[in-house]
Amino acid sequence: MRRLFLTEREWFLRRFFFIEDLLRGEIPLTAVSEIRGGLGIVLFDLPIKAKLSCEVVMNTHNQTIERQDCCPA
Repeated sequence: MRRLFLTEREWFLRRFFFIEDLLRGEIPLTAVSEIRGGLGIVLFDLPIKAKLSCEVVMNTHNQTIERQDCCPA
């Protein structure tokens, strides 16, 4: 689990950018997912590891997804 620590200045700037995005009507969101596991086939145990990065832009006016772009990270 990762934690995010912001100083007062960073918190103020991020809040400013968030308000600016709200006024523009689009909020960009970024998420990174990591999957680890294994696949056992007969006598073989194959490790599976994947990392996926997605950027989603939400429209605040009609609450829909404007764009979604996912790629391996």
